[in-house]
Amino acid sequence: MSPDFEHFLQSLIRSKKTFNATDLFEQGGVHLEQQLRHYLSNEGVAANTFAKSINSAQKLNNEDTSKRFWEALKVFNAIAGNHAICTNKILNKKWLRFVNIIEDLQGYSGSQLFSDVGVKKARLYRLYFAYMLTWEHLRYMAGADDEFSPSSIILETFAAGYEHEHEHEHCHEHG
Repeated sequence: MSPDFEHFLQSLIRSKKTFNATDLFEQGGVHLEQQLRHYLSNEGVAANTFAKSINSAQKLNNEDTSKRFWEALKVFNAIAGNHAICTNKILNKKWLRFVNIIEDLQGYSGSQLFSDVGVKKARLYRLYFAYMLTWEHLRYMAGADDEFSPSSIILETFAAGYEHEHEHEHCHEHG
């Protein structure tokens, strides 16, 4: 894990009161792209733009990864590319589609995990958690050890009393 990612994770945890969506999508997109590039490199595929890299990775038909996972990654990428210039709050909420796809693939309900807070905070924490699961899955595909679990850190921080065991086998269900 890079120090840049650790700093990114810590900034999300500290942002309980102030949330900068632009930073999340810009920085988060960079970290997802890095993991995707590692995966493609291990598979002998040259990386290109983030969007083209997603398409290349999808064509590899990784047995641990559903087509819907790639759809979620495409949604995240589209949001990251448009978030900074988008002033329409309804369009900015398209990230809920990303969250819903990841939650469905993993087989959990984020609204239940983060039920002790208001709707706005719960959605934010769901986004953090779905993002971390996505990052972890890409990291897993790239062959990195899976001892570091930022999704567990998000749960421990925002979903008090919840114990999380992450299994990558769920990432290919429903697909």
